[in-house]
Amino acid sequence: MASLPSDTRAAFDLLLEDCPTVANTIRVVFISQIYSLIHDKSQADSELQLLESQLVIRRITVAQEVGEYVFVLREELEQYVKLFMHEPTSGEQIPSSENQVAAHTSYTSPLLKDTNPACCLSEVFCSQILANHLQPTISLSRLTAILAQAPNLFLPPTKVIAMLKTWGFLTTRPSSELFSFSLPNIGPIIAMVLRGRKEALSFIRRKKFKDVLEKDLLKHKLKTSTLGSKFHMQDIVGAELVRLVKTPTGNLLQLI
Repeated sequence: MASLPSDTRAAFDLLLEDCPTVANTIRVVFISQIYSLIHDKSQADSELQLLESQLVIRRITVAQEVGEYVFVLREELEQYVKLFMHEPTSGEQIPSSENQVAAHTSYTSPLLKDTNPACCLSEVFCSQILANHLQPTISLSRLTAILAQAPNLFLPPTKVIAMLKTWGFLTTRPSSELFSFSLPNIGPIIAMVLRGRKEALSFIRRKKFKDVLEKDLLKHKLKTSTLGSKFHMQDIVGAELVRLVKTPTGNLLQLI
C-alpha cells in the first residue's frame, strides 16, 4: 500500500494549482505560501528537505525580501532549462561548431560530432549538477570540476559558468566563490509579489483597528498585482507580517 503524502507535499500540490508561472513553463511556490498552510515551520522545513532529497522539488534562490527561496518541481525545472538553453533570451549563444568554438576559446575538450551543444549543456546542468548537488549553493571549485569532467562540452568551465550567470541560472555576490542556483525571468514575479504585498498591507493599515477579516481581503481587488488576493493573503500570513486570529465571524488578519 502506497504511503500517504506528507502534509507539506499535500500543501505543495495544492499551491501548484494556482501559483505564479515563469515563461508559461515552470510553476513557482513561495516559502511564505507553504508556511501559511503548514504552521509548524520545523515540520515544513524537514518535509521540504525530504522532497528535495527525493528529487521531487528543487530549492531556488531569490530575493531575501520574499523569503530567500522558492520551490519548483524538478521535472518542470529540467524542462525549463532545456527550452531556455535551446533558445536563450539573452544575446549569449552556445557555439554549435568547432569554428565558433575557436572564436570563443582555444580550449580543446573532446567534441562529439553531430551533437547539439545546447543538449549537452542542458544535460550536464540537469543530470550532473542539479541532480548531484542538492544544496541551493555550489562552490566555484566544485562547479568547475563537474564541468571539466563533462565529455561533451567543448567550452572551458569558465566560459560555461559565465554563460550560466548571464542567463540567470547562477548568481553570486561580489568577491564570492559561492554560486546560488537561480531562475531566469523570475525577476518580474518577485517585483509583483513585493508590490502586491505592500498594497495588501496598506489596505489593512488603513482600517480603523489595523485588522481585516480574511474574507474581506480576499474580496479586495489589488491594483498592483495580477497574482490575486488569495496569493497575497497567503504571502503576508506565511511571512508573519500579519497575525491570523480565529473569531466567530471568520479569520481576522491583524498587522504585527
